[in-house]
Amino acid sequence: MLTVVLCVCMNRPYQFYYYIPLVSFWFTILYLLLICPPRVTAASSEIRPAQYLYIILKILALFIFITILYMSEVFFDKIFLTRPWKALFVTTDDDIHEWWYRWKLNRFSVVNGV
Repeated sequence: MLTVVLCVCMNRPYQFYYYIPLVSFWFTILYLLLICPPRVTAASSEIRPAQYLYIILKILALFIFITILYMSEVFFDKIFLTRPWKALFVTTDDDIHEWWYRWKLNRFSVVNGV
């Protein structure tokens, strides 16, 4: 919320501060990854330790998805230049290359952090 207020007050686009969209993007991806079924909780993992395998498979799927996006800039453009996302990830001159560059530098940071 503070980010949006900052952008409005400073009259800057959301993408101007590249770090904020990057952190927001990876936080959202990690959140969606962890809430998608099957959900693993502390109680369920104590009862069935094999539940940790689900988390490993989810992280592996995220790693594969990130690698596919990295290998195909055309696929990356198709995802991030669609209507709902375009306003968040492009600069004022409709350039996705800054987002591509920043995303590419930090693409495995979430996977390594988890």
